[in-house]
Amino acid sequence: MSPIGRRRGRGRGGGMSIPPAAGLFPGVISDINAELIELKTDPDESIALGIAMAVVGNVITTLGLNIQRLAHSKQEQEDAIKGGASPGGTSDTVPHQHRNTWWLGVALMILGEVGNFAAYGFAPATLVAPLGAVSVVANAVYASLMLSEEFRMRDVCGTILVIG
Repeated sequence: MSPIGRRRGRGRGGGMSIPPAAGLFPGVISDINAELIELKTDPDESIALGIAMAVVGNVITTLGLNIQRLAHSKQEQEDAIKGGASPGGTSDTVPHQHRNTWWLGVALMILGEVGNFAAYGFAPATLVAPLGAVSVVANAVYASLMLSEEFRMRDVCGTILVIG
C-alpha cells in the first residue's frame, strides 16, 4: 500500500496527515521541488530568473495601479456628469470598490508584488531592488496610453535619469 493510502486510512485522529495538494499530486510536487533545488544550485539560471521575475512583477504592479487610477477617473467623470457629490460629500455613483475594473487593478497589483517578492529568492537584493525603476518607465507608458496623460519633456528627462 502506498504511503498516501495508509495515511488516508487512519482517519482524523490517528497519525500524520499530508497536505491535500501533495496527496493529489505526489509526483508533481516532488518534481517541482527537485527543479527548484536544481535551479538554486545553478546561480546563472537562478539570477536570470530572479531578474525576469522582478521586471515582470514591476510591470504587472504598475499596470494594476494604472487600472485602479482608470477606475477612479471613470468615477470622477460620472460624478461630474451627475452634478458632483451630494452636500454631505458623498457620491451618488457606484463606489470604486464596487467596480470590477478597480478589483482587477488590485489583483494585478498583488500578483505583481508576489512575483517581485519571489524574485528575491532567486537573485540578490542588490540586483532586484534597483529593478524597481522599471515601474517608472512602465508607468510613463501606461499613463500615456491608458489615461491619456501627456508625456512632457520633463517626464522624458526624469525617466532617463531613473534609467541611467
